[in-house]
Amino acid sequence: MGEETHQSVQELAASLGALPPEFVRSEHDQPGATTYRGADAPMIDMSEPGFGARMAVAAREWGLFQVVNHGVPSAVRVGRAFFALPREKERYAMDLASGKIEGYGTKLDVEGKKTWNDFFHVVVPPEKVVCAWELVTKYTADVSQIEISRSSVGEREEM
Repeated sequence: MGEETHQSVQELAASLGALPPEFVRSEHDQPGATTYRGADAPMIDMSEPGFGARMAVAAREWGLFQVVNHGVPSAVRVGRAFFALPREKERYAMDLASGKIEGYGTKLDVEGKKTWNDFFHVVVPPEKVVCAWELVTKYTADVSQIEISRSSVGEREEM
């Protein structure tokens, strides 16, 4: 059986003038022409006193919020470097035959339609992900740091 090849969404977006049919949703699942963009979700600044109370209100009233000044280092942006790699470098992380949920690819939904995004999926804790390649090893280390930072954000006391 030959190797199955898939173009990344990044490649498709750069080379096509129209959306391929495997990405087109049924009319029922498409947003309507009258889709309204609502208000922006609350932004919580964890460097300001009283952020805990604002977080509680946002969670209760919105169910979500954006957090800034949380202490997660900007160095974790190495994930962007992975998606900027040449296709042959990304391909090593795409093992379609394995059936694993981890790796690089594009998801299919229940209708067999692809999502208009590429992803690199790792399961936390990242130390269990075995990577032989330098950038992914760095990415894994940074994901570990995100997890450590995320955990400490939850334990952080208000000023």
